[in-house]
Amino acid sequence: PAMSHQVCMMLMRWGEWPPWISVTMRTLELNPAVRFIIFGDSRPKVAAWPSNCEFHRQTAADLLKRLRSRLGTAPRTLNGMGSTSKISDFKPMLGALYPDMLAGCGFWGYMQEDQMLG
Repeated sequence: PAMSHQVCMMLMRWGEWPPWISVTMRTLELNPAVRFIIFGDSRPKVAAWPSNCEFHRQTAADLLKRLRSRLGTAPRTLNGMGSTSKISDFKPMLGALYPDMLAGCGFWGYMQEDQMLG
């Protein structure tokens, strides 16, 4: 990214994005000092892509490979009981999984696609 960001937030989603994703993306755009790193198998569909957001296409299989190579372990699948995603179990470890993506970030965190930012 051209601009250096002190705070970086990561968001991950596999499968279809929810119908309100354009609202979420707009709230991300309204926080230009934050860099948002979005992973998934399909890019969210929005009218205009925010300049402080970047999308990295990654399949669930790619993520499992990264988990195994970086952490030495991974579940067989990311789907848990019912339709919940096991990725939530690994969110605290995203810094170890993606240090290259977080270069230049003083602080990092993670969020869900159903969060709206002020």
